Amino acid sequence: MSEQTETISVPMEVTYTPSWLSWVAATTTCLRALEVACDPVDVAGMTGYAFHLLVARGLCPSGPTAFDWGALLPGVWRLGRATSVFQVGCWTKPKESEAVREQFRQAHAMARREVAAGRPCVMWGAYVPEFAAG
Repeated sequence: MSEQTETISVPMEVTYTPSWLSWVAATTTCLRALEVACDPVDVAGMTGYAFHLLVARGLCPSGPTAFDWGALLPGVWRLGRATSVFQVGCWTKPKESEAVREQFRQAHAMARREVAAGRPCVMWGAYVPEFAAG
């Protein structure tokens, strides 16, 4: 399998402002690039992320990320943007490896199409288990 090295860029300036909650930072970045007037407080509040806290016994400090991410999407809609979600399976067994790799290829292709169309994407796992704007 060969790697693609072609770069595709959205046709607008995208300024990423880091945040403790990487989903809020990536979502705010994408919304601002699409000319939605918002800041991290708007995104965290309107989506309800600011009110999520689920820390189970024995869970690492990532407890505030243990919830249904889809529950945040209506808040993005209230901020004025539609969303699409593409989720791939979990890489758990060798027999699933090729199937999961194909899902990753499909997710990458979808993100490339969106970026080429001028719609930046929020992606999980672009680096470490955190969200990124692409």
